[in-house]
Amino acid sequence: MTLSNLFDSDNYPDEVPSELPVGGRWAWKRSAITAAYPTSLYTLKYHLVQLTSSAQATIDITAAKTGDEHIIEVAIGTTGAYTAAEYQWQEIIERDSDNEQIVLTSGVVELTPDLDAAADVRSHNYTVLKAIEATIENTATKEQSSYTIAGRSLSRRSIEELLMLKREYARLWHNEKRAADRKAGRTTTNNVLIRMKA
Repeated sequence: MTLSNLFDSDNYPDEVPSELPVGGRWAWKRSAITAAYPTSLYTLKYHLVQLTSSAQATIDITAAKTGDEHIIEVAIGTTGAYTAAEYQWQEIIERDSDNEQIVLTSGVVELTPDLDAAADVRSHNYTVLKAIEATIENTATKEQSSYTIAGRSLSRRSIEELLMLKREYARLWHNEKRAADRKAGRTTTNNVLIRMKA
């Protein structure tokens, strides 16, 4: 697989990524809109609102005008202060002559956790799978055994139910890892191996 220099704006994606890392560098461009909204007359902005908190934290980004392209770059020193969560975003174009604005498009982006931070970065599927395994093996913590799925805690499940849940969450965790491998360009496998204990 040939690698592209991701510090070169020629290789930036021409859209808002579906995921952005907290504590990582953000970069994309919107050269596709410059025919209608040239950088000489318009400024591109983004407004992000956190979906998973009643506080609704917001993030505002203004694109740079680099030649005939709108370039978005946010340094790690800035993104490190953001909260990992899902955010609704709006892409806003502003007319420089009078600051009038219109929304071009919108979507949802996931801000993924900073692996260098102390926060728990385990996925939901992985966390549940490990709680099920620990409950089966009678090594679960109080938090794990009280984990609730469909209104019932793991501690109140029969062994048959727990084994069925283990198979389901092993499949989900396997699929999650395969998706991450595909995104990184790595070879994936369709085999799901479940370790069974007596």
